[in-house]
Amino acid sequence: MAELELDQLVLRYCRQIIMKAMDHVRGAMRGERRLHLKRAVADPRLQKSQQNLTKAIDREAEDVILDSLRHKFAKLPRIKAYTVFSEELGIKTFPDGASEDEADLVVIIDPIDGTEFIETLQGGWSLIAVYDRRGDEVIAAVAGDIFLDRLYWASKSGYPEGLDFHHPFLVQAGRRPRAENQP
Repeated sequence: MAELELDQLVLRYCRQIIMKAMDHVRGAMRGERRLHLKRAVADPRLQKSQQNLTKAIDREAEDVILDSLRHKFAKLPRIKAYTVFSEELGIKTFPDGASEDEADLVVIIDPIDGTEFIETLQGGWSLIAVYDRRGDEVIAAVAGDIFLDRLYWASKSGYPEGLDFHHPFLVQAGRRPRAENQP
């Protein structure tokens, strides 16, 4: 089997990471936690705080993504370090002890984009994009629609694609998307 290009390997890992984060968020929205969240959201006096359940779920999802990144990106060939930009963590370079100057990749994550949708239990996205500092380009991006259970992705050497897990179909746009009037 031919060796995968770096962007394809990064994309594979990012898809796995986002699916894991989506599963975690959906799980966190079930049972007693969901009832607590519904009561908290229904209370107009509730102020956003560190103890807010949606903030806690956002942090948990970020931890899932960061743990997965550390595990998966440690396997990347020729990548010594990477820097993560994230809503909750801020900016941090991995592995521990590495400096930003050593980072080959910059990983931008938003564990739950659209918290207002999460609060009403109607939607939200989990997002990751990877920028190659040496090549000065984005090499992979993945967006997961948490509650519609859909995944969209693109990479430098691949095609933009999407997958709906409830109605299995793969959308492949290609490099030259068809015009609206074409079948």
